[in-house]
Amino acid sequence: MTRFRADRVQARVSKGEMETAIRELEAALAAKQVGHFKCLIGARFTNSARKILTTVNDFIVRCDKKFDLRALYLEMNGFAINYDEWFFDLFAYSKFAEDPEDIEWLCDWELASDQFTLRGMKAVQREFQLYYESDMRWDRRCRAAKEIAMHLVLAQYLRLIQKALAVGRLAKPIPVLATAHDFDIIARFMP
Repeated sequence: MTRFRADRVQARVSKGEMETAIRELEAALAAKQVGHFKCLIGARFTNSARKILTTVNDFIVRCDKKFDLRALYLEMNGFAINYDEWFFDLFAYSKFAEDPEDIEWLCDWELASDQFTLRGMKAVQREFQLYYESDMRWDRRCRAAKEIAMHLVLAQYLRLIQKALAVGRLAKPIPVLATAHDFDIIARFMP
């Protein structure tokens, strides 16, 4: 894929094909005639997958003592405009909607955690800062590169969560959903 299509990213994510989504997005970004956001090609979050799993499991245990925990939702902040710090929050639910199209229930969380800071993408964060603090955002080609970059950051985040959930067992086998703020592309990791 050298042309960017959000629906294709959604299809890859829904199948759990984060690596494929990343490769396709990197190819689309590489094909752009602007140099901005190219530092994202090959970039990865450097957080320990095991530490993320430990954080998730500690939150599961804490929540399950207070109510019958049925699902978790891990939401990365609105990273494009909040380029100073990237993180995700954990939200716990006493219900879970099986229908992937039904996301309204995500507004009714029971308990939220502290932020988990994401590391390893400072150069990319600076690119977003440059984009929003300069005239780049008015350039059509830069906007197109930024759209790809946003989906690529999301895919990298989802890959990180996928890897974290694969390094061990959850303290309670429940669905884990993940995305970034204001994205409709939601990964569903089922037990």
